[in-house]
Amino acid sequence: SPQGMVAGAFHVARLLDPTEESALATVAVVVAAARMLEGNRDFIADVLAVMRANDAPPSLLEAIARVPRDPKVAPLVPRGESPSPTAAVSWILWNVHHRPRGVQLLEQMVLAGGVSVTVGAVLGALIGARDGIAGWPSVWVDAAGEGVARRTAMVARLGAHA
Repeated sequence: SPQGMVAGAFHVARLLDPTEESALATVAVVVAAARMLEGNRDFIADVLAVMRANDAPPSLLEAIARVPRDPKVAPLVPRGESPSPTAAVSWILWNVHHRPRGVQLLEQMVLAGGVSVTVGAVLGALIGARDGIAGWPSVWVDAAGEGVARRTAMVARLGAHA
């Protein structure tokens, strides 16, 4: 259920980073992903509703509310290994909301450098939720397929030991 998904995301995020800001930013990403997987590209209102229902701090609410307001001015790129969760989620959501060419966006992010692996992975996941991977370069998909094979083999080995 959506409520269970939100609660699960919040609590797992709190286990990994005890700050409420980080947990709520995680919930914002999960809500956005859920809406995009349903085929809805207009996810900001739903994200804001969940943030308000969970008493998100005003700084996080304002950062997310700014996303649809100015399509020409992106938030600052969240640089470094541990950027602020608010800066990271507002940048990610702005890009997913305003940049229709996912492959080009991901390539530009990588070429520019300075974005943490986690922020890049979350952006890639949301682009995949929004667009699918049909238009991705085959080398990206092939590499993902190798990862799937490794994860499947690992699960099989772990299951044998359970």
